[in-house]
Amino acid sequence: MKQLVYLNGDLLPSDRAAVPLLDRGYLYGEGLFETMRAYGGRIFALDRHLGRLLSSAATLGLELGVGEDELARILALTLQANDLSDAYLRLTVSQRCDAPGIESRAAGKFTISVIVRELAAPSSNAAVSVVVLESGSAPPPNLARHKTLSFLAYVQARRAARAKAAQDALLVNAAGEITEATTSNVFLVREDRLVTPPVACGVLPGITRAIVLDLARAQGVQATEQPVRPEQLAACSECFLTNSIVGLQPVTHVNGHAIGSGAPGPVWAALTAAYSRMTAALSGG
Repeated sequence: MKQLVYLNGDLLPSDRAAVPLLDRGYLYGEGLFETMRAYGGRIFALDRHLGRLLSSAATLGLELGVGEDELARILALTLQANDLSDAYLRLTVSQRCDAPGIESRAAGKFTISVIVRELAAPSSNAAVSVVVLESGSAPPPNLARHKTLSFLAYVQARRAARAKAAQDALLVNAAGEITEATTSNVFLVREDRLVTPPVACGVLPGITRAIVLDLARAQGVQATEQPVRPEQLAACSECFLTNSIVGLQPVTHVNGHAIGSGAPGPVWAALTAAYSRMTAALSGG
């Protein structure tokens, strides 16, 4: 069956869907998106994803014209139209404009799209290597905390990682602190403590990030949010990345050097098992 996408009230084959040229997302990168995962036909942490998007829209002054219930209906409709159970979903929202111009807006006109694709079982145990980029490679903190369409910094960071034969990159803010990877939050294990950079450093408040912090504390693992500098990586026994698509992904090498034993560690394994139980329960497994 040909993939169907949702665009402004219609379900269309993906090759027939087109965003208007006079759209602020297209012209200026002013828009928001969420990537979500469905298990057994149910979208994991849907309320958290939509809550984050709508909160960012209010903060950035982005007029959507719809609320959480309608967005949830659109996502479910697109998932069902493609007859998918385990899937990736991307929801994108932006506002139209009347004419090119940085201040131009079309009142009451907006663009909403949903793309879905089938996903197999999670592959979060596939370890990756990362490189650390230079200071100032991360977007400004006031933008990084929102999932905007202005994604050039992350695209360039991923390209830099590939050029150095790594799968991903850790970005660094102007203060010389690690913020996040290109599409993931980052966690470290130091002296049996789980550490992740705080949002104030310029970090997206990731949905999976928050869930992992809760799971760690429920298991009695001391979990803290504090700034991390690149030189502190050498003292870590474990490192892993988190996002809604892969869950928890272990990092075994940074800048070509092994983290800990050079293999996924026990804290990652325990948290991955707990996370998998949550998603299995969602799909009835």
